[in-house]
Amino acid sequence: MARSSASILIASFQENYEQLLRFLTRKMNGDSERAADVVQDTYVRLAGTSELDETIDNPRAYIYR
Repeated sequence: MARSSASILIASFQENYEQLLRFLTRKMNGDSERAADVVQDTYVRLAGTSELDETIDNPRAYIYR
């Protein structure tokens, strides 16, 4: 059974959590609390994602976008 695109996105999020948090902290001029909020919101959106019709070739890039 193939993994669903939602579970692939969650796995990629978990693998890249620290890098995403650092990236957003830099983008938000060092505001780590705001960056953490954005990362949490990203996770909530990904967790609420049902099956996507499209194939995601690069889950990490999808998450960052």
